[in-house]
Order: sequence, then structure tokens, then C-alpha cells
Amino acid sequence: MRRGREYQVVSKINEELDSLYKLIMSEQKNHIAIANKVMRLKGLVLDLMS
Repeated sequence: MRRGREYQVVSKINEELDSLYKLIMSEQKNHIAIANKVMRLKGLVLDLMS
């Protein structure tokens, strides 16, 4: 059932990207929050590749 797991990870990446987009577009000045989102996305992509 690897395909199901991949779909879940891709869905989560999509959610995180949407959240990151909203954070950036709201002109949020909290750079730590933005960096945290980027690191979470990096971890999800690495998880998908393994």
C-alpha cells in the first residue's frame, strides 16, 4: 500500500504549501514561523523520497 502512503504525504505537502502561501501573503513578519514551515515541507519531501 505504498501508493496510499504517497498520496497521504502529497496531500500533507499540499496543505503545508497552502498554509505557507497564506502566511507569506498575509505579510506575516514572523520569519521563524516561515522557516518552520519550510523545514516541515523539506522533511515531508524527504520522507516521500525514502
